[in-house]
Amino acid sequence: MGEYEHSNLQTGLAVWLGAREREWNIRVLIAQRIRVAPGRYRVPDICVLDRDQPVEPVFTRPPLICIEVLSKDDNLSEMQQRVTDYLNLGVPNVWVVDPRSRRAYEGSVLEAPGTAIRIPLDEIFAELD
Repeated sequence: MGEYEHSNLQTGLAVWLGAREREWNIRVLIAQRIRVAPGRYRVPDICVLDRDQPVEPVFTRPPLICIEVLSKDDNLSEMQQRVTDYLNLGVPNVWVVDPRSRRAYEGSVLEAPGTAIRIPLDEIFAELD
């Protein structure tokens, strides 16, 4: 976090999603705090919620999507714990994107089933070049 590759990708994804907020009936937020369990909080790089979901100062309900952009200092066990926390809260789509390898562990196109949300990573990275 706080380094160019991470920040650039986080911005690119947020801009891509933000440009489609009305079309997809979503809200896109960066660094929104989420209570994943009593006394336990996470701050995903990006979260997406259905526009009809109530807005809270600190989310207690699961957003539609949580996106984590890997930093060079992230390690596997910490990332697994973050993903597990989101899934245990009920977040249906948790995406982990690596700016160095230019891929996501969920595939080259990120999709939220049951929605129109579709992010072709090749296009995101091409725009960032």
